[in-house]
Amino acid sequence: MTILFGDVDVSLYDVKGSICDDTWNDAAALVVCREKGFVSGNATRGSARRNYPTLVSGVNCTGNERALRDCKMKPFNETSNCLGRSSRAAVICSKKKGQIDLKEFKNLCMHMV
Repeated sequence: MTILFGDVDVSLYDVKGSICDDTWNDAAALVVCREKGFVSGNATRGSARRNYPTLVSGVNCTGNERALRDCKMKPFNETSNCLGRSSRAAVICSKKKGQIDLKEFKNLCMHMV
């Protein structure tokens, strides 16, 4: 099974940044994963490995959008409940159809270490 895990980064006016996970959900993750050539996706929290600023919050996707930019979202502001680097949107994508078995994913990750 091919699986991808990672933070979701965006570019806004040539500035790279992250997405707040305040409304991040599986519908948004599915849109991102399909953009990358995967079949299914699950939302999760990011690893905050990069020191990017949070640029976007309030992402609202139906899951039918062709790209993340087609989803409703708003620029990040200080009133968002996204505090700290642990509140970043991330995805787990799979080539397998249907929801990803997170136990299977964790076992796979343990074998990769």
